[in-house]
Amino acid sequence: MSEEGSDRQTQEIDKTAIFRHWYDLARELGYCSGQEMREGEQWVYLSGSWEKWSDAVNRGYSLEYLKKIIKRNQGQ
Repeated sequence: MSEEGSDRQTQEIDKTAIFRHWYDLARELGYCSGQEMREGEQWVYLSGSWEKWSDAVNRGYSLEYLKKIIKRNQGQ
C-alpha cells in the first residue's frame, strides 16, 4: 500500500472513531435516534429528521458541543 493510501485509510478510521463517539453522545443526550450510510456518507436521525452527519456538525452539533452539554448535565 502506498503512503498516500495508508494516510487515507488512517483518516477514515479516525473519522469513523469520531463519528462513533459523536453518535454515542448524541444518543445519550436524546438528540439522535438513528444512523445509516447513504452513498458513502454518514446520515443521522437528529431531532426528528434525517440529515447528513456533516451538515449536523456544521449546524452546531459538533463533538465539542456535545461534550460540553454532557459535562454541564453531569454537573447538575
